[in-house]
Amino acid sequence: MSNSCARAVVLGIAALYEIAEEAGNGPIKPSLALRALLALVYEASHAARKRDRRPFDAFWKAVTNAGRDDLDEIDRNYARQHAATSQVSAIARTFGMRPESEEYRAVIAGLRRNQRMALDPELRARIYVTDRLAKIKHIPRNVTLEEWENHLRQGWTERPRR
Repeated sequence: MSNSCARAVVLGIAALYEIAEEAGNGPIKPSLALRALLALVYEASHAARKRDRRPFDAFWKAVTNAGRDDLDEIDRNYARQHAATSQVSAIARTFGMRPESEEYRAVIAGLRRNQRMALDPELRARIYVTDRLAKIKHIPRNVTLEEWENHLRQGWTERPRR
């Protein structure tokens, strides 16, 4: 598989995760865009070691299914999102990816985060504030950030308690 095809597959899988997340709000309307995305990702799997159409069909059914009538709407939405997410993981496995690995999660989360930043101009500022707060969370009182960074460079931090 060429690098451009591999990148397209990864972007397609990230898009499928977004669709699965949207399915948590209600059934997805069957569309030509969804059908085309699934068809293109499936067609890219021709070189995969085990080509299986079942996860693609199951994903389609999971996101478009309204759910059981005996369940509450919240439960139907949760079940739909969970089923769709597990099928995206199965689709990724057909390409030899390991959805349980930390690297896989980081790549997919990074792609989705970049997309959200492109759509929401204030997200970058919120991410900066969140990261900054997480960074200064454990700094002792009356110590500036520069002093704390100097302490870290010198190795003067507390050892984790057991």
